[in-house]
Amino acid sequence: DLYVGKTINPYTMVRVAGKDEVWKTTGVSGNPFKREVKDWRAHALFDIKSDHIQKMVLEAGEHVATLERIPVIEDGHDNQSIHDAQWKLIPSEPSGVLQSVAGDSLDIEFINRVASGIVSLRGDDFDDISSQEHVKELGFEAPMFRAKIFFTEGRSVEFLVGSLKEGKYFVKTSDSAQIFLIQKERIDHLIYPPKNILDKTLVALKLDQLKKITISQGKDAFVLKRTDKRFLSEQVREMDEKKAKELENLLQKLEGLRFVEKNDPALLSLEKPRATIRIELDKGAPLVLLVGDTKENELIVQKVGQKDAVWIRPRMLGALLQKPGEWESTHNPKVGAQTAAP
Repeated sequence: DLYVGKTINPYTMVRVAGKDEVWKTTGVSGNPFKREVKDWRAHALFDIKSDHIQKMVLEAGEHVATLERIPVIEDGHDNQSIHDAQWKLIPSEPSGVLQSVAGDSLDIEFINRVASGIVSLRGDDFDDISSQEHVKELGFEAPMFRAKIFFTEGRSVEFLVGSLKEGKYFVKTSDSAQIFLIQKERIDHLIYPPKNILDKTLVALKLDQLKKITISQGKDAFVLKRTDKRFLSEQVREMDEKKAKELENLLQKLEGLRFVEKNDPALLSLEKPRATIRIELDKGAPLVLLVGDTKENELIVQKVGQKDAVWIRPRMLGALLQKPGEWESTHNPKVGAQTAAP
């Protein structure tokens, strides 16, 4: 046995059991030994890399989604990282109350985040009570989220999310009896209902398509016109170029985080939206966004003509929810009359 004592830079004090001598050592730190017993245990739920995923079946709420990876063969091998993976949606037969997700466009980035995120999960703590009565209380018989993951090696593993207790989910995999606890905020973004694999894009424009934006909040309306590759407004004397750049980036790709559940009371706020954003283009019908209530630091937004509303973070809308005075450049803070081109 070896006793490891204090570290007094650059030395760590050690003593061999049964000996009186205390040695000063270098290259040995006592910090790795100052752990609780649980910290020495394996925390990983999976022992295989997410790059090896070939298929996933996701179940939660009312829906099931079956996703199959599209192989990209180079030099006879599919060496594609999961972060660059492409997927196709496979229709599946209804199972119980679950209905197959259907849609033309997929949110590939979201799917890749879910795939890599689940397989790289590590438990925060362990639940070691093994009695059958206790395990039945953890929600695994009817899990709130289930993912069956198929790997290239011919192996498949089910990932199950059970009950939530004191801010932590009970989770496990089908190939192990070990039950883990994981903080809610670390896993929430991975266990959205399967419908969220579908595309959630609100706006995706080329800037040369843009003609005018009208932002209505209550009785106030703010009009931005696109002229000579610039934003101008009669309500702003000198435009803040930083905000203008943020708006350009936003309009090229604005997408939701997840779909709003159909029974969410927040949907009622869209009947009298806090803001309406009308985006007029050189050709075609205008795009109209309705902005509703905030819930847990997220905004509900719906694109007129789309069936489902989405949740987004307020900062994602950025300048689109700011008043004319907030668009003023700090070099010229007073609101004057800069006339936009007709």
